[in-house]
Amino acid sequence: MDRNALCEEIKRRVHTRSGSGVKVINIVGGAASGKTTLANFLANYLGNACTLSTDDYLVGDRTYRRENFEGKAPLLKYDPKKLIEDIIAIKELKAGEIHKVPTYNEETGVAIVAETYTKEITPVKYIIVEGDFPFLVEPFLEKLKEATPDLSDYFDAFLQILKGNLPDIVAYLDVADDNRKNNRKMRDVRNGREVDDGAVDKSFELRQRTQHYPYTAPVKGYADIVITADMKKGVAKDDDMYEYTMSFNHANDWRNRNYYKNNPFEHNI
Repeated sequence: MDRNALCEEIKRRVHTRSGSGVKVINIVGGAASGKTTLANFLANYLGNACTLSTDDYLVGDRTYRRENFEGKAPLLKYDPKKLIEDIIAIKELKAGEIHKVPTYNEETGVAIVAETYTKEITPVKYIIVEGDFPFLVEPFLEKLKEATPDLSDYFDAFLQILKGNLPDIVAYLDVADDNRKNNRKMRDVRNGREVDDGAVDKSFELRQRTQHYPYTAPVKGYADIVITADMKKGVAKDDDMYEYTMSFNHANDWRNRNYYKNNPFEHNI
């Protein structure tokens, strides 16, 4: 299916969820899988929607994160509590009100520590959150808290406010590793974030080991929707590069706590 058909199916499914308030759609996928592009397209398709990225909630700057968290504790690069607080604030907006949120700066690597926030959000019907980690999936956070007792206070802080604000739909964007790596090379070398393809290879493999395999890839097993994106051949770089298929988890979606008993949680924090 193409992106329009994909978005129509997501729209149909999100409206099968109970409640008439603002709908929250969480898109999770590996680095350079096209999450941001898909989220922006979906927002335009739905209308009256806003997008948030977990990258908007990165702490410090790029150098600080590399020195303190890269390859060691990737989850701690983010402030998910602030993300959830912003989601709640957006859901509560009334006509004429605005809420300012952080925006990740590709050049400086700065997000929530920016002196001012310039992205203004008005009342919407849909909030689309995209990122590498399932910070809005309550059972994932509960299991992570159990596995890392020394960080229990860290997780308690936002588990408390997450209750009652869970996403309506969790979708996993599944793109082949080689395609994602090539996307990283085109993006990061062109933007000057990495010096050459070899540097991208090294960074990509580190993130695969410490970030993608432990935290991101398992979401495929319990997301409501799994979106498989296969690279098209002979398309211009500005066109939609993917052909999409969808599959659905029913008995084992993320709301089913038994899923976690049958699938031991692996982590490497």
